[in-house]
Amino acid sequence: MDEFRALDEFRKKTKWLAQREFADCKRYLAAVTEKVTEEINEAKHDKRIENFPTSRRTESGNGYKIIDLILAGYYRGVPSLNIAQITHANGTEAKWDVNSYDPKHCILLGSDALRKAMYPDHGEPDRRFAQYRKWPIESLSDAQTYVKGYIEASSSDLGREVDPEHWRITGGRLHMAKITPAGGFEWVIPPKDASCK
Repeated sequence: MDEFRALDEFRKKTKWLAQREFADCKRYLAAVTEKVTEEINEAKHDKRIENFPTSRRTESGNGYKIIDLILAGYYRGVPSLNIAQITHANGTEAKWDVNSYDPKHCILLGSDALRKAMYPDHGEPDRRFAQYRKWPIESLSDAQTYVKGYIEASSSDLGREVDPEHWRITGGRLHMAKITPAGGFEWVIPPKDASCK
């Protein structure tokens, strides 16, 4: 988004809100996302952002995604999974929303067309993706295979055929992490720069 650095804004807002107490992770993520959305709208108003992205539709199809942010971990020993979305419908104002999910819920963000081919809501999966599929998910190892397979399918030639738009922005070196009560955040497949977190 032009000169606006959304990740930097998220870092600033998390640091700013670090001393406040929140009842749960959803409320914390909502506070951070609300403040970042205000910054995005101010940057749009000041013309530091000329145009909002229009490459990824929202799940409802009524707007476009600017940012998806996942907050997964443990809060006071309780597992938590929340997703924040910053979206726009008219190209002039960003809006935000945060939803909570069961921490055991399997979520794939990316190409909806590919997700439906691999893990359809109804009917049989596309057999061409059999090498990338992992179902059911019964362990942490299964979950790692599930996520890795979806990312690899997304950046494959077959993924390009199913969804050329998402294929364009997917790929590169895969990183994967796990979060456990005992170990906290740990890389499973680390980035080349080990200081990334």
